[in-house]
Amino acid sequence: MIVIAFICNIANMKTIKSFYIICLLCVTSLNLQGQDTTASKKIQDIPKNVTDTIVFYNLEKIPCAVSKITSSLIQYSKQNLSHLPIYEIDIQNVDHIKYSNGVIEYYNPNKGDSSNNPFLQKTKMEAQLFKAGYDDGMDTDFHLEITGTLFFVYGFVLPTASIIPAIITSCFAPKIPAASNKNYYPTSYKNGMKVAGKQKKKEIIWYNTLGGTLFGSAFYLLLWQMINAPK
Repeated sequence: MIVIAFICNIANMKTIKSFYIICLLCVTSLNLQGQDTTASKKIQDIPKNVTDTIVFYNLEKIPCAVSKITSSLIQYSKQNLSHLPIYEIDIQNVDHIKYSNGVIEYYNPNKGDSSNNPFLQKTKMEAQLFKAGYDDGMDTDFHLEITGTLFFVYGFVLPTASIIPAIITSCFAPKIPAASNKNYYPTSYKNGMKVAGKQKKKEIIWYNTLGGTLFGSAFYLLLWQMINAPK
């Protein structure tokens, strides 16, 4: 008040109206000084150990601190520090953002619908082709009769040692028959058929290996008893 009176005396202000104008200017100046007009305040208030995650349509993820979101852009920094550079990405490439508090905000208006997402369409098609190849592979004859017979004989002759080659051989998929190995089938279909063939091969190998091992063990035990039987 003393400062205001001093200013009034210097300016020779004799009206109450002028006095009120000066008071209003002082109050406005104090309010402006108390405001924080920097955009980095939001980032400074975030703890350093908190991380948001931006997830793109191709499932790529960026751990970051989201600072601003507009109708077309998303701004973020790599850490929750105000002096770090701010990066911008097109919001059209973003599927959703998972915030540090667990909230997930989707930017795909048709979330769960892959009709407008080429990457999800391709993934879904590959999964369908893989399943089709697997189903066809389970119905395909991979000509594993000879393989099963060999492992039965091997298990019968060498009951214990037959386990090692059974483990090694069962890790490889059998050759796809020529009738089913068509060149126009995509890779996903062939992979599904290989998985089915590998599963069938593993079952045949272990079934015959264990069977041969049991029969071989019983045979050698009986032979040993016959040799060492008292006369």
